[in-house]
Amino acid sequence: MRLGLRLPQRMGIDLRHDVTEVASAAERAGFDSIWAWERPLFPVAPRDSFTPGAPWPPAYRQAADPLTVLAAAAVVTERVRLGTSVMVAGLHQPLQLAKRFATLDQISGGRVAAGLGTGWAVDEFEAVGVAKSDRGRLLDETLDVFNAAWGPDPVNYRGPTRSSTTPTSCRSRLHRSPSSWAAMSTSAPLEVPMHVCCSGSLDVPTVGCHFSRPLALLVLRSFVRRGT
Repeated sequence: MRLGLRLPQRMGIDLRHDVTEVASAAERAGFDSIWAWERPLFPVAPRDSFTPGAPWPPAYRQAADPLTVLAAAAVVTERVRLGTSVMVAGLHQPLQLAKRFATLDQISGGRVAAGLGTGWAVDEFEAVGVAKSDRGRLLDETLDVFNAAWGPDPVNYRGPTRSSTTPTSCRSRLHRSPSSWAAMSTSAPLEVPMHVCCSGSLDVPTVGCHFSRPLALLVLRSFVRRGT
């Protein structure tokens, strides 16, 4: 079993210092991976919630950009893998997202695990002009774009909604293709339900431990004291 730790991204943390401190401590303690998650907005009156009619949990009010957080962690670590758990595919232009992951992979020396999901919050999809009903198809297409963008140059891709019809050299130079996996909601319509790994290897299992910064550091100290 390999253990992973989620980095601090929420309200009440000092992004300038806490991210790098926790990332460094996680690597020293022997964790296999560190993770960041995505929450682009906090609706005042959400149309989707865990409990109908209730507001979102206060912890969702702020979540720093996951790839920026992981980039900060990458420069103070050498061994731990860097993963997203997860980014919502339909909220992003897939070619740009593929390049961001590739850049992070180069910075980190090939340690990136690109975790993608369908998403669930209609407020987030409407904020970027996307229909929630398209989320499964957009995830499928994003994986296809990743596969093309992380493959040999030049890239020539045509999909239902996104295309690059002119052969293009679009990649950052890769240390290697980031391993990519998709966490998919069974309630979302998926065109290719088993299309979950587009490049690299599916590296599991990893147990993700989700803690705030003070608890994360407490766990790390306990982990070190046990000599695990």
